[in-house]
Amino acid sequence: MPKPIIYFRADGNSQIGLGHIVRSLALADMLCDNFDCIFLVQTPSEALQNQITEKHQLIAFENTDDYINEAKNIAEKLLHNAHITVLDGYNFKTEYQKIIRSSGCKLVCIDDLHAWHFVADVVINHAGGIHPSKYSCEPYTKLCLGTEYALLRQPFLKAAQQLRKREDLSKVFICFGGADTHNLTEKTIKACLEVDRLTEIHVVTGSAYTEQKALKKIVSTNKKLYFYQNLSAREMAALMAQCDLAVAPASSISYELCCVGIGLVLGTYAANQQGIFNFLIENQLAIPLGGFLEITQAGLTCLIENMLPEVVLKQIAGQKHYFQTPRLPKVFEKLLLAQNVETAKASIDDMELYFDWANDKETRKNAINSEPIIFEQHKQWFQTKLSDTNTFLYKFTYQDVSLGQVRFELIDKHLEIGYSVAPQFRGKGFGEIIMQMALKALVGHYDENISNLPDKIIALVKPDNQASTKVFEHLNFEFTGMQTIKGVNLNQYQKPIYRVYK
Repeated sequence: MPKPIIYFRADGNSQIGLGHIVRSLALADMLCDNFDCIFLVQTPSEALQNQITEKHQLIAFENTDDYINEAKNIAEKLLHNAHITVLDGYNFKTEYQKIIRSSGCKLVCIDDLHAWHFVADVVINHAGGIHPSKYSCEPYTKLCLGTEYALLRQPFLKAAQQLRKREDLSKVFICFGGADTHNLTEKTIKACLEVDRLTEIHVVTGSAYTEQKALKKIVSTNKKLYFYQNLSAREMAALMAQCDLAVAPASSISYELCCVGIGLVLGTYAANQQGIFNFLIENQLAIPLGGFLEITQAGLTCLIENMLPEVVLKQIAGQKHYFQTPRLPKVFEKLLLAQNVETAKASIDDMELYFDWANDKETRKNAINSEPIIFEQHKQWFQTKLSDTNTFLYKFTYQDVSLGQVRFELIDKHLEIGYSVAPQFRGKGFGEIIMQMALKALVGHYDENISNLPDKIIALVKPDNQASTKVFEHLNFEFTGMQTIKGVNLNQYQKPIYRVYK
């Protein structure tokens, strides 16, 4: 049986760097055992082609600035509703996303700017400390924020399970990604050469680095210097493990260094690095350098000279805490599972089914009123809700078997939400799936009734109902306090609706 397909749309070259490709490759490496991963890249270099096709498939596009037309071609010629598409890049904004989604595929965006509206099913931003309120997105969009969703290649995930000690601090690792358009590599090498205790300076560049000749000349004049290019993830992890210190930007490579465990001097040279920089510095996982473009060579030398073994050991202990078990494979498993789930509005024919679900032992236990329901009461309630224009009843099936239901009720300017999953489907992640799909169906209703747009969605959950608590937390509902209704204490979760209507 063929594997399901994920298309990855990302670009990389000497002008924009290779960061988008590296992140997408890391995600593809996590998923390739269960998915066929196909990369869509504009005019990739030969080295980049080789890097991608070592494990995955590649479709090369011609260069174009007409991204809307590109999206239309991708949606029409490649995609259908059984696919998943991952976008990583700053040209794939709201309109591009809408076109890709029109194919019926599931859409995932990798992001680090939160600078435009998202219509994706999932947004991944692995910078720590980012609050969901930073994002303008659809109510159904699942925001995967923080280091639990770090985009890390397999050798680094394995390295995160090992603890290393760094004591003499005599070997330093330097890398500024695949392109280093500002040639910060040379500046950092010269700063490190002024540090007497450094006996080895290991320098890594990528395929898009354009100053190789000058760098090789510097390396040839000093026995401390070792130069590497286009290392595989396994080779990179092994080299990092040999070193005691590292100088690097707050990009994906800083997370890879944290997995290995190393004394990290961290800086930025682009706006999209600020999130990771803030997180690592606030949690004392790195020493702040500030801006690489602003710091002097002498200032950088001073920072490295003043690194102390006890500070490095404390950094490493903290680094290991944040990079252990990746959660992204489960996110994609649910996207795949959701492709076999169908949404429909409930009808009068569903009255007995809803009655059976409502009287299920576990459902009654988690309800505000735990007493069994009498059918005549249920009949009256169900008929009333079906005819109420402020109530939305959605029923779900999985491979044509009744799966569960979600109910929204409009009260003033907010929606209250309730749901249940059929007993045979519990414990398999379907609660989150039907909740996300119900939110998507709700969006369709309010797209036609914009003036009645609610400002938030509220869920009330018994404190011991851990399954529902996880569902709402995973979909970025925020705990806002306790409520007491009919003598029952309930946790309140709330999801503000951040939407952009055009």
